[in-house]
Amino acid sequence: MDKTYNQYIADVESGREVACLFVRQSVGRHASDLKKVDDPDFPYYFDEEKANRAIDFIGFCKHVKGDLKGQYIHLDVSNGVKLQ
Repeated sequence: MDKTYNQYIADVESGREVACLFVRQSVGRHASDLKKVDDPDFPYYFDEEKANRAIDFIGFCKHVKGDLKGQYIHLDVSNGVKLQ
């Protein structure tokens, strides 16, 4: 991946990365949640290692339909953020 999760979040929030309303809202929620993970009352956590494992696994899968059928699925950081 060319960008890190945090760089993608910063780019979307600053407007350097063009994103639709739903992606901007999703990135905003994720960034807000990341600030809360150290709070013992916050029920969620983000495990970057597990996220990376999921992204790596998807890279071994192939498209099953359409123009990309048979090709490996390639995720960039913008797709990875959506996997949370």
